[in-house]
Amino acid sequence: MSSSSGTPNASGELQGLDLAQQKFGPLLSPVAATPRAWTRYALSRERTVQVYNHRTVINIKPGKEDEEEDKLETLLFRGNESGIIRRKISARVEELEREMKLPLGTFVTCISMLNCYVLLEDFQDPRDCNIIARIYSPSTPACIDVSFRHHFRARAFGHEWNYSLGYKIHRRPAPEAPDGKGIIRDLKENNYHHTKDGWRTISTGYYDEKNVERGEVYLGHEDVFDICDLLLGPIDEPDQDAPEDEKIAFRRRLVWCVRLLMASVGIGYKMACVDSEEDDGVSTDMRWLVENYGNWFARGIRKACGFELTRDAEEAQQFREYQKEQEEEARSGGGFDDEDMPDFFAPGFGAALLAQLAMNANLQRDAGGVD
Repeated sequence: MSSSSGTPNASGELQGLDLAQQKFGPLLSPVAATPRAWTRYALSRERTVQVYNHRTVINIKPGKEDEEEDKLETLLFRGNESGIIRRKISARVEELEREMKLPLGTFVTCISMLNCYVLLEDFQDPRDCNIIARIYSPSTPACIDVSFRHHFRARAFGHEWNYSLGYKIHRRPAPEAPDGKGIIRDLKENNYHHTKDGWRTISTGYYDEKNVERGEVYLGHEDVFDICDLLLGPIDEPDQDAPEDEKIAFRRRLVWCVRLLMASVGIGYKMACVDSEEDDGVSTDMRWLVENYGNWFARGIRKACGFELTRDAEEAQQFREYQKEQEEEARSGGGFDDEDMPDFFAPGFGAALLAQLAMNANLQRDAGGVD
């Protein structure tokens, strides 16, 4: 018996890795850890599932896209936006499992939604969200919380857009379910900046007062290594003289782990890992706005993972020039033609505007609610 396994206690109950395997196995190449660590992990994960009740794999069968679309429309009609997001999360994570050739369900069954407030324009265009997901590692006795806060509104005189994406590692999760409302409350006190109490920022994006796009990826190389080691277990970085295909496989593994964090809150995102590939960006079936121009998000993730593509420097310069053009346009007062102006005298415009303002106020009041 390995050092991770635990002998049954006086009442004959399993402990340690044996307990974790019994409840959630087969685990994915579990690392050696103390029986106490694996017991805490098993209890924490079990109680989280009991409270937040999201361990079911939702399969979307190939060739059934129309049927799936009908189901999503039905959920939206019923006002169940969180149900749509849960289905999208399952689909996004399953895609990543296929990419890594992992058994389906390896990570889907590891994710619990601690908070899922979502407002959708339709089942593809999200407006607002406040999502907290927890990913229990199938390889180590630890977990990661992921927080995604997003706001978007199309306005007559420029758009409102901002988001913040962050994570928090729990290397010794408490043997009880987390307090989703408490997490939201603590993040709200810090204005959803993922900078306190162990939270770290992945990225933020927004339009400033001049409607110029701003954004940055804050992950560092060591941050990505920590995430990857926790999710998949430790792996050594290839030597400089290692074969090129080995280096590429390693960088894909690092990028994959960041994409998994994004997928856990419903963001599907594909980015290039070699020059011959393209940055596909956000999945079109749920168009979260994490960047609008120039693939700056993909470049930031690649840099955090320790590599850059040949085109990245040039595209970064193009993005800076684009920002300067937007700033100049704002200073000159340009950007709106007569046809862009709303018809303030159209029948019902005032009532519609008041209704929209009232709805926005209600959304701001309810945005922290736990589903």
